[in-house]
Amino acid sequence: GMGIVYMPDKTSRMVAKTHDGLIDSCKGFAILLVVLGHSIQHNVASFDDNIIFKIIYTFHMPLFFILSGMVTNPDTPGRIIKSAKRLLLPTLSWNLVHFFARGFYKQASASKYILNFLIRPDSGLWFLWVMFFVIALFVLAKKAEKHIGIASYPLIAIFLYVLPVNRYGLDLIKYYLPYLLLGYLYARYKSSWEAKWNIMFVCSLLLYVVMFTSWHRSAAQAGIDKTNLLHAGVGLITFIWIRYIEGLAGNILVIHTLRVVGKRLNMRILESFGRQSLEIYVCHLTFLELVQVQGAWAIIGVAIAAVMIYLVVANS
Repeated sequence: GMGIVYMPDKTSRMVAKTHDGLIDSCKGFAILLVVLGHSIQHNVASFDDNIIFKIIYTFHMPLFFILSGMVTNPDTPGRIIKSAKRLLLPTLSWNLVHFFARGFYKQASASKYILNFLIRPDSGLWFLWVMFFVIALFVLAKKAEKHIGIASYPLIAIFLYVLPVNRYGLDLIKYYLPYLLLGYLYARYKSSWEAKWNIMFVCSLLLYVVMFTSWHRSAAQAGIDKTNLLHAGVGLITFIWIRYIEGLAGNILVIHTLRVVGKRLNMRILESFGRQSLEIYVCHLTFLELVQVQGAWAIIGVAIAAVMIYLVVANS
């Protein structure tokens, strides 16, 4: 599942300037996909074979990291400390609440529960945990740029991939760091890309369609033994490239579509969802744990109901 959208502080938001509306609407669209994806995951036994679920999962998480890269200012004083407060503290707090609320205290101690999360943080609010370390590595890469130039960004990503460790969320950090770096580099050299959006859209659409049948949500699903890049076979390298191509192509399709639509239609509802994705996430997870349904329209109804409940709570 997906965690919570990283909401940049005021200093970081200034980097986005006039693009706040587009970024918020993209995040709003992404959080709606998260709700729908989780609705399918909670209510369809073979959800990995569901076409809508597959489409959502090809790009929705990479989108959050690209958008965060576009608005995060690595030069903000105390960036890592600020990110720790905003991302790590809620993660640990939520896990403790979850530990008692779900009755896990009957089976294990709180310290063991937290330790298990730290070893395998791909449950709960894994997104916040991963986002913190991705931002920390991003800040280090920015500092290294002063000494080795722009090569610092691909070098730090390659270094991570050759580490023979996938515990502690490193497998997720390895995968998502390049997306955040791409988001940052796009925002930094934005003027160079403005005239190329239409051709990027067409190329991305072709790539996305061609690669879709080969895409898998996980290496395990693809029948691949995950290891580090130095010992990777052709299967793992192909798997990694397909995931990146699909994720990037899907992001370009979504961002450009919302850029075009946003010039013609009012996007305030989507922007509101994007700014309040934390509340939507918490409400929809609680709701989905209580409701079990069958059938496509019922699942869509559950997803809509989860968002509507949030709106009622938020405006009450």
